[in-house]
Amino acid sequence: MSKRGDLMFCGKRLKHLRLTNNMKQTQLADKLQISKGCISRYELGIRNPNLHTLLKMSVVFNVSTDYLLGRDLFVESILK
Repeated sequence: MSKRGDLMFCGKRLKHLRLTNNMKQTQLADKLQISKGCISRYELGIRNPNLHTLLKMSVVFNVSTDYLLGRDLFVESILK
């Protein structure tokens, strides 16, 4: 989480999903209609995707936006 309490995009999860689906950064970039550089920056945690791109990612990988945001881990930590 950021200092403001916002949930942050989890670049490690994006990379894991991409590799699990045998996708190169260029292939994912094409599906999302963004540059390969954007994918790289997302995976490295340099940038966060906008809402539109986040929604596209969730469709491409058939996961929830909460999963991509790491919200499931946040909720688990609260419940413990």
